[in-house]
Amino acid sequence: MTGGGKPNGPGGPSGQGLGRAFVLGAALLLGLLLGWVFFSRFTPLGPLLLRHGTALLGAAAVLLAAFGAGEASVATARRVFAWAGLPRGEAPDLSFVDCLLIGVPSYGLILALVALSPLPLGPSAAVFTLVADAAVLLARGPFLLRGLSKLGERVRSLTPLWILLFGPPLLLALSAALAPVNSPDELVYKLAVPKAYLLAGGMVEMPLNSNSYFPAALGMADLAALVLAGGSAAKVVHAALFLLSLRVLARLADRVRPGAGTPAAVAAAWTPALLLPAGWCWAEWPLIGLLLLAVEAGCRRHDEPTSTDASTFALALGAALSVKYTALPWALALVPVLLWNLRRFRRPWPAAAVCAAAVFFWGSFYYLRNLIWTGSPVAPFLLPDAPAVANYRSAFGGLGELLRGWDIFHPGIVDDSLGAALPLLVLLSPLALWRGGRIRLALFWVGASQLAFYLAMAPSSRLMAPALLPLALLGAAVLSEAWRGAGVFLRTAGAALAGLLLLGQGVLSAYVLGSSYEPLNVLVGAESPLDYLHRTRNFMAPYDWINANLPPGGRVLLLGENRPFYLERPWSAAGNLDGPRVAAYLGGFRDGDSLYRGLRSEGITHVLVHKSRVRLEGQPGPDPTMIEREYLLLLPKAAAQALGECLTRRAKVAYEDGAYAVYALEGLAP
Repeated sequence: MTGGGKPNGPGGPSGQGLGRAFVLGAALLLGLLLGWVFFSRFTPLGPLLLRHGTALLGAAAVLLAAFGAGEASVATARRVFAWAGLPRGEAPDLSFVDCLLIGVPSYGLILALVALSPLPLGPSAAVFTLVADAAVLLARGPFLLRGLSKLGERVRSLTPLWILLFGPPLLLALSAALAPVNSPDELVYKLAVPKAYLLAGGMVEMPLNSNSYFPAALGMADLAALVLAGGSAAKVVHAALFLLSLRVLARLADRVRPGAGTPAAVAAAWTPALLLPAGWCWAEWPLIGLLLLAVEAGCRRHDEPTSTDASTFALALGAALSVKYTALPWALALVPVLLWNLRRFRRPWPAAAVCAAAVFFWGSFYYLRNLIWTGSPVAPFLLPDAPAVANYRSAFGGLGELLRGWDIFHPGIVDDSLGAALPLLVLLSPLALWRGGRIRLALFWVGASQLAFYLAMAPSSRLMAPALLPLALLGAAVLSEAWRGAGVFLRTAGAALAGLLLLGQGVLSAYVLGSSYEPLNVLVGAESPLDYLHRTRNFMAPYDWINANLPPGGRVLLLGENRPFYLERPWSAAGNLDGPRVAAYLGGFRDGDSLYRGLRSEGITHVLVHKSRVRLEGQPGPDPTMIEREYLLLLPKAAAQALGECLTRRAKVAYEDGAYAVYALEGLAP
């Protein structure tokens, strides 16, 4: 070398590099030390990191096993469709995202079969998950490492605008996920039913809880998370599914029009009715991701569909059917799309038959189970004492509610609001048809055909929201095209309006989460999960007594209380809107003695009564609100008399506070 200095000496490049590394390493260590001092004095850092870290690791274990189930499902379906005569496809766009979206409900179906077997459910779910994790790491470790490397590159390339648009929804979703289980539907059935299966040692029918009949492939995957790391781990799984579904949504919108993915994903992510449950164990976001994945696979621009297209379509649609009943209108709307695409097949009818068989195989489990248990594949519907559709909001009044703007913001159900951004894109969607194209026509048909149904039934804006997204994708394409041709003034005005709309919707969502659930103290460790639950839920005091005092083999019947998730003893309870169902059950006994014998024959040893929620039918007073209808138990006179006789003559009060009373049936220790 020529020029100054020794290359490897203290002043050379190597020495300078070592010096910088030393300084940076020392700064990192000092930063960790000082940060630990700061945070440990602000909050007990060790328990907080342990709690949140356990939830994240438990969720990662379930997602890894689900990825393995998804890849195995896709590989099997590809072989079957190739056998049916479809050409094999390399599927460069069948990604980790697609396999994981399909894999979570697929893994849930595997655990559902385990729940029907003689195997002990809890240990089996844990062992199956950990064994699947080991197998996936051994077989696909390099692929996963490459995926993590690509993810790191994408994170480093994020722009400030992207962080501004998607950071707040992601933060809200993760905050909701890491908080203790506290949303109503999780407490009533979405997590309560899988936990009841764990307490029972397997899948059992729960006739009083109509929600227990709903398709629950996701709930069974959540069961594995419950076993490994508790409810927060299950919620983190759903927060991850929220991200995956957003990715599929943006990808499909970009296929409609390059550049439309960002406005479509932003509008969906900031919609209050969809943002609020993004970190809860609710099915909306996984359902959206699966159904849009099916649409995308069914509308690929190939001369002839490949085995990959058909397998992805069938698996995604079948998985969606195993997740929620609201996939049924989508399935009906997709039938014409499938028939239209049949003309591109060299052997159309064998391929169609295999596709239908695959959808049936992946999607029929819960429908067949319900048919065997109740006689109705869509139980509790089409059965006596089914929840009235009108109770969900206002059946057959959807058009009137739409004109009054209740879907944009409903004064009685604030967390069911769609906001303004998503409806704006829906209103723009017809303009997308001017450009034509198979995928645009398919999206418009799928969205518009369902919109007519939902406007008639009007169960709730949240149930309708997934059906609006195909139209919103088209509206995003229209907006993207207009944006590129607009001048500076219109762009500035549009950006200001968009910012205002998103700010309002974000503030509403944060307000509902903060005021209704108050999770901040527990999230930062200023309050323990148990103290948080005792502060926010008055059922915890009687539940603590039940968990500590019920005898071995004891079982509690809940009346006027339908949130049994935190019970550690077997229970019988209503679901949402099941007051008439429980009233009919109690009314089937002629007097208190016959009710006592009926309860004992079902293994009931204790009865919990939420005093203010059990009322005599026909009492004067205002009509119950929609929220009150979810839990109120209005008893006819005969049923109230039989219950009163049973509790006064054949039971004694074992626990009582201002809101609850727990009765021990005659002949039992309190």
